[in-house]
Amino acid sequence: MLTYLGAYWQRVKRLDPLKKILQMMKPKQTQADMLEEIKRLNAVFGGKVVYRERGE
Repeated sequence: MLTYLGAYWQRVKRLDPLKKILQMMKPKQTQADMLEEIKRLNAVFGGKVVYRERGE
C-alpha cells in the first residue's frame, strides 16, 4: 500500500491536503469496536471493572 501511494504521489501535480489523505487511510471504527478495544486494553494492563451508579 505504501509503495502504491508513493508511486501515485510522484505522478500527481498537486497533493491532496494531509488530513484528507489520513482520513482515507484510517479504518472506520464503530462504537462497539471502540468498546472492545478499551476492554482489551484494560485487561492487558491489569485493570478492573468498576460499576458505579449514575450521579456518583
